[in-house]
Amino acid sequence: GIAVDPVDAVGHMTAINRIRDQGVPMVLFDSPSPDASMTSIGNNFAQQGIIAAERLVKLLGGAGKVALMQGYPTAPNHKERYEAQMAVLRKHPRITVVDGGTDNDDIETARQQASTVLEAHPDLSGYLCCDASGSIGIATAIKKAGRAGKVKVVSMDGIKLILDAIKEGVIESSSATIPKMQGSMSVLMLWQASLGVQMPQAVDTGIDLITQDDVDIYLAGAV
Repeated sequence: GIAVDPVDAVGHMTAINRIRDQGVPMVLFDSPSPDASMTSIGNNFAQQGIIAAERLVKLLGGAGKVALMQGYPTAPNHKERYEAQMAVLRKHPRITVVDGGTDNDDIETARQQASTVLEAHPDLSGYLCCDASGSIGIATAIKKAGRAGKVKVVSMDGIKLILDAIKEGVIESSSATIPKMQGSMSVLMLWQASLGVQMPQAVDTGIDLITQDDVDIYLAGAV
């Protein structure tokens, strides 16, 4: 079996269709499934975006200038998070949304674009993003600009560099997937398929909200 984290719509990826035509079991992880024919292992990505955006709005008291950085625009999970965050921000008339850049799932690109945004908007109140690369790049840019704590960042995911930034106070909190659960469930589902057991359409691996209050617990298990 093969587990895939796609950066494009599955229907556009001809290699996946060829593999499936050969009868090789496949699952998607960290990505929604386009239909019932493939198992999706991950969380509700729209809800993950909503959690992050609503937390930032609350931190800002419902008012301020917020930058939202896109991830890899064609990646289904990044797109769902972005659209969900935009929908939340649009509900608040005292929130002004500015383009936070597009990181294309690259940390250095995220850092460069966040630096440009911070320079262009000295009154920026908050920053949101759609992936781990954006989280790390934004945190690096904010720290270098000396605006940690002044620009509230609610990020995505919970890898160690993000956890370190939360511990340091550069990122306020993160709406995080649970990647170890995604990995283990991907292997389990493929093992079930090898035994001829029908796989479920979706396996929800949950969402964590990581803050300074509990970041040490996550750091203890980080690699």
